[in-house]
Amino acid sequence: PVSSNSATHASYFLKHGGGWSTLPGALDIEYNPSGFECYGLSASSMVSWIKKSVQVIYTTTDCWKSCTGNSASFVSTNHLRTTHPGSSIGTLPVKCFPIMPFS
Repeated sequence: PVSSNSATHASYFLKHGGGWSTLPGALDIEYNPSGFECYGLSASSMVSWIKKSVQVIYTTTDCWKSCTGNSASFVSTNHLRTTHPGSSIGTLPVKCFPIMPFS
């Protein structure tokens, strides 16, 4: 999010083999491994960044809550898929499709 917008990411994906001929592309939102937890963005800024072009969002429940403020902005427009490492997925964000961990 700090180096380019989500539309740039989506364009790169489409130009390099992505598209609806296979599975739809997904934005995998994770904590920043080498800096500020949510890339230095506020929850509202992260939501704005995500809104630009994403159709499927994949993240952990913890990251979603921390980085978007548990936003419900995508309920009618995007598929939100969550995972939670461990035995319990925890409290789910609004209208998401949980993916349970492998056992």
